[in-house]
Amino acid sequence: MKKENNKNKYIIEKEKARNKAIEWQLEFSSKNYSYYDLMIQQEKFYKIAKRCGLIKEFRENGIL
Repeated sequence: MKKENNKNKYIIEKEKARNKAIEWQLEFSSKNYSYYDLMIQQEKFYKIAKRCGLIKEFRENGIL
């Protein structure tokens, strides 16, 4: 039962990470970011992607 709960939490966290990345991409087009801001965002998304197994997906979609 505990493994099943952990698996569900992982899936939920993965979806949250995807949604956060999508929101950021939509917001990106309407704001001006400095290179420093972009670097900070990339580091945050890299950590999230690594934890959720989304590195390849995020790279393919131009987030990393």
